[in-house]
Amino acid sequence: MKEKQRYIIGQMSGTSIDGMDLVYVKMNSEPNYSFKIIAAETFPYSKKWLNRLKEGFNAIEKELEILKIE
Repeated sequence: MKEKQRYIIGQMSGTSIDGMDLVYVKMNSEPNYSFKIIAAETFPYSKKWLNRLKEGFNAIEKELEILKIE
């Protein structure tokens, strides 16, 4: 039996460098796809991380791999 309703948590950290965005949504698949945002919040980066991420724009591939792991 196909699920008609799901609860999903999504995460995004975009190029705006404002922070980590989290969202909790309720998704329905019938009769048509629709969603309702239950909660959403942006968690700002610390000054340390903001600087590290900004430096990442000019980093070489190896430095980016380390930053991704951190």
